[in-house]
Amino acid sequence: YTQVNFQGEHACFTSSNPDLTHSAINKHTASSLKIVGPYLTVLHAWVNYRGPEQVFIRDVPNLATTAVGDNAVSSVQVWRRQDFYLPVVWRKSSR
Repeated sequence: YTQVNFQGEHACFTSSNPDLTHSAINKHTASSLKIVGPYLTVLHAWVNYRGPEQVFIRDVPNLATTAVGDNAVSSVQVWRRQDFYLPVVWRKSSR
């Protein structure tokens, strides 16, 4: 969304986009993020998935509170969560 609290113009992404310049919202215009469905999203400040980035698994009403910032997103990576696994490390109990 181009405004905070999920207002303004918006675009839906079901796959990654290395350069938002020609997308429906353009680069450097995103102010909030809504994730619909089982997706994990990485926002990047620069094109081609570079620069400051942050991983999201839930909605963000104001991107100014994130590492990427308001009106700063230039590329986006999108994965379905069931396709993305985080390693789990178990520590043996000392008992």
